[in-house]
Amino acid sequence: MPTKAKGLAGLNWSNTMQSFAIKLVFTSPNLKATATTLAEHLQLPIVEINRQGMLKAWLSEQERFTLLLEDGGLSLWDNFNKSRIKVDFASSSATYRRQYGGGRKQLIAKAVGIKTDYIPAIIDLTAGMGADAFVLASLGCQVTMLERQPLVYQILADGLARAKNSTCIVANIVQRMQLFGGDARSYLQQHEINKEVIYLDPMFPPRQKTARVKKAMSALHVLAGADGDADKLLQASLMSNATKVVVKRPKKAPFIGDITPSHQIASKNHRYDVYVKH
Repeated sequence: MPTKAKGLAGLNWSNTMQSFAIKLVFTSPNLKATATTLAEHLQLPIVEINRQGMLKAWLSEQERFTLLLEDGGLSLWDNFNKSRIKVDFASSSATYRRQYGGGRKQLIAKAVGIKTDYIPAIIDLTAGMGADAFVLASLGCQVTMLERQPLVYQILADGLARAKNSTCIVANIVQRMQLFGGDARSYLQQHEINKEVIYLDPMFPPRQKTARVKKAMSALHVLAGADGDADKLLQASLMSNATKVVVKRPKKAPFIGDITPSHQIASKNHRYDVYVKH
């Protein structure tokens, strides 16, 4: 179902859209009303294709991205990678990480400060596909998510809606996740931050000499571009009443805005810069 952005009245989604010739395709007549509302909201042209063979051929002739609305939910077709990008919190990979990912011993749990007697509330200002937010919610955190890229927001909102009708475990987890659309700095200005932990995972262009990024992340890089205002977002976060700010970074990347963190928690490929507020 199409979901309007919560929390930021009057947001002009078109200001955050890249110049892509994206179409919205729906694959069943009973989805027409939903597709029409969503297409109008995102200002996208709309196409109906009911036959699977015709859909596959049509997609292969399009430019890079197509937004697909099917009975199974909303997804983004990436014609460059020949892959479908979809949020599924009940997937086998999400289930495996939830069951065997290390629980509170995970680096992200240590970075935000989860302890036996303390489970912080989290504000994820760069939600993306919601993977880290879901991990934190599965560990008991109440997570507020912000996403400003309209297509990513809609795909994440659709994944949350489907998860609420999934297994009891997954449904209970996503009840702790709340999604808002729009600019994160505007959210910080318009909402009172009261002792939450702010989490940032800003988008940066992948290094040319590294292994090829995952297909979903590659699509996000193209759609959202680099977060050129990451330094301003970090500064705004540090000026808030959050107890700490946690920034996820590639292991060898420089500090955002040359601001040295209080401490770091690192793995082989990435690290968490932790800024403790006093």
